[in-house]
Amino acid sequence: MNRFLLIFLVLPGLAQACFSPPERHFTAIDRLYYQIDKIVLAEAIEEKPSFKAQGMAKFTFKTKEVLKGESGKEKFSLDGFLYETGPIDFSRHEDVVFWANSYVGNFVAPGDCKVYGKFTVGETYLLIMGIDHPKAFEVVRSTEDRWYKTVKFMAQSHK
Repeated sequence: MNRFLLIFLVLPGLAQACFSPPERHFTAIDRLYYQIDKIVLAEAIEEKPSFKAQGMAKFTFKTKEVLKGESGKEKFSLDGFLYETGPIDFSRHEDVVFWANSYVGNFVAPGDCKVYGKFTVGETYLLIMGIDHPKAFEVVRSTEDRWYKTVKFMAQSHK
């Protein structure tokens, strides 16, 4: 009876674990473009702790610019994790490490086969909505940022 109870308690936890990242996390954004609902440049303006996962929070963003999709709400929320030391912008996304590896970015993969952004209130992010991808939460501190310019070019090219 004790073995049965132990198996019953352990199996749900194992069923939720993700032992390797899904293939979609390694796909280039330009190949996923038509699956993307919306792309915005938005500032993180508020963080509230969440009880979904340890360290997770609900972040409120204020839209600064819509690159793809309908304008919609000026403010919206996303689940993410607090980036206590401040997000890395990969030298305005000029660093070859960012471009050479599709599984590098401003994200956390807590084991549920999804990625979540790491955010700091006061920072501005290029948020790619509607896809689960490591490059969907990049900090952008200037319109001269290479990632911002690349995604903006893609959005304008597909109109």
